[in-house]
Amino acid sequence: MDQLLDSGYVHWFLRNSQSVQTIERFALALVYMAPGLSNAEVRTEGVASILRQFTSINDFIWDMLARKTQREGDEFLPLDIDPHIISSLQATPVFPLKNLPISILLSIIQNLQLFLELAAIEWGETKWRTLFIMEITKAILRLILLVQTKGKILAHRLLPKRYLLPIDGYSDIPTIAEQERRESVRAASLSSTPPTLHIILGEILWIIRPIIYLLALFKFGKRSWKPWIISLSVDILSLSRTSNLKLNPPEINEMQKRKFALLYYLFRSPFLDRFIIGSLKTSDPGRVRGAILGVLNTIANRYTYTSGSD
Repeated sequence: MDQLLDSGYVHWFLRNSQSVQTIERFALALVYMAPGLSNAEVRTEGVASILRQFTSINDFIWDMLARKTQREGDEFLPLDIDPHIISSLQATPVFPLKNLPISILLSIIQNLQLFLELAAIEWGETKWRTLFIMEITKAILRLILLVQTKGKILAHRLLPKRYLLPIDGYSDIPTIAEQERRESVRAASLSSTPPTLHIILGEILWIIRPIIYLLALFKFGKRSWKPWIISLSVDILSLSRTSNLKLNPPEINEMQKRKFALLYYLFRSPFLDRFIIGSLKTSDPGRVRGAILGVLNTIANRYTYTSGSD
């Protein structure tokens, strides 16, 4: 690992971290606007998946650099690295290293899942079989992670994104207050809420909910309300297990993301078909309304868009 962190690419990456992050976002946006790809979903998502994997590799490198900087200091870094980058590495929250392999695998699957769904349709495979294999794989990995964390809330299941301090108002020498803030954030990130039976049950329900939803879809069909109601009930029951607990900042953020993910139910059939698409349909929808209906129909036919499973 030390040889990797001392490679020429890593040194170049450190010197150009801000630019690399901007290029990654621009390249991903460009893929969806490129004339040759915009009308071919599978090819578009294939290229986008490659770009996302490249971004994840850079996130992994950043995470390793942050760990080493916080453990050994910045002496191993090249002398011409911007102090802003060094401070960003020092301020990056890091999590238990033993969880990293599972986080890498989950991130790889997340980057590929939409492409695999579209490819299954394009190549004549059974879409639901592909989705079920992905969800089973993710559930197994999350359960392993739950065991590794001894039943704690899975707030750090994916590979962490790069953390760059804002340039505005940045100082090479952080104030005492800023140093204390960084230490408190790092300490809070590492100190998880002690596991209880409620937390463990809530996490297990959250982990298996996508599988329950897929099985219900397979049994009752997409137009039935039963999969929609069953999945929503499991999500609400899972969230209720932690509703009265005092959580640390990463755990609070995770619970907020899960609550926000409940909005996906507005864009799942049959709710979407009956209350949103149904209200927009007319004998002559017009150009704007027709475009909106086209987007909504695409969302309705893509499990990955509204699965809430990351």
